Amino acid sequence: MLHRIHSLNTPQLKRLKRLHRVRSDQREFLLEVTHLVTEAIAAKWRLEAIYMTDAWLATHPQHLEHVPEDVEQYAVDSRWLAQAATTEHPD
Repeated sequence: MLHRIHSLNTPQLKRLKRLHRVRSDQREFLLEVTHLVTEAIAAKWRLEAIYMTDAWLATHPQHLEHVPEDVEQYAVDSRWLAQAATTEHPD
């Protein structure tokens, strides 16, 4: 099910920002581009959540066809994504 996040003050965003600081004992990390996310889905990696803009969803709906039902999916605006991402132009 697709959830919508409108606020920049959310636990999800705070959690993603913490993941920017990679530690050797860390078992979580961010995948920020379409290719990496689709490869993770194909490899059946355990994903916690997928965050996307409406524009990405409109142009890439096929990438979500094989996402397991227990993976949370969030539609966010581009300002939110810019706060969460470490890359300048995540797709």
